[in-house]
Amino acid sequence: MDINQFTMEGKDKKALRNSLNSLAKKGYTIETQLAPLTNELVKELRLVSDEWLEAFDKKETTFSQGMFIEEIIQEQDVILIRDAEKKVVSFLNMIPDYTPEGFTYDMIRKTAEAPGGCMDALIITAVQYGKDKSMQWLNLGLVPTSGIAEPDNTAERVVKFAYEKVKHFQNYHGLRDFKEKYATEWLNKYLVYDNDFDLIQLPAALNKVMQPMPKIKTI
Repeated sequence: MDINQFTMEGKDKKALRNSLNSLAKKGYTIETQLAPLTNELVKELRLVSDEWLEAFDKKETTFSQGMFIEEIIQEQDVILIRDAEKKVVSFLNMIPDYTPEGFTYDMIRKTAEAPGGCMDALIITAVQYGKDKSMQWLNLGLVPTSGIAEPDNTAERVVKFAYEKVKHFQNYHGLRDFKEKYATEWLNKYLVYDNDFDLIQLPAALNKVMQPMPKIKTI
């Protein structure tokens, strides 16, 4: 996303403007907290993260996003939303993108009762965060397996079927739709494989790499 091209003006942004105005009228406030975060704030973010996992029947994954690790997130800038009672109801954490003039975020999570407009508010605030740092590109992240529009062979049809029908991958539909509102450019990421059977194994391989690594106990 080229953040310098983003504007809240125009008819196509009316829904976004209305969403932000609705949040403000309901007493929600948006904050940008710079690292290091306090222990109290990290605990608040943990509560949001845990509720998000439970309420939306999700599990931690590690392929297209990180997982909540208190020691790590404490050293990251975060954008958060509080309700009228000052309770944190949504957040995203900023992470390095390691590209010139680019930045990105990792987890974007909310409580069950948080208004849907919170997600848009977080992204819009992240855009301003980048502009304040004289950045140009916001990397919106991956939407794995979403790029096969017209399958060319049986293997691609199998992968597309998994993307559309397998429960573990269905949330990518909503993810793609959400990011389409902001993306100014999509970049394809390609896989090189020897035969169709290799490609057919892609959904299972993705499922495997998205599982969190077990903690290693030290002696």
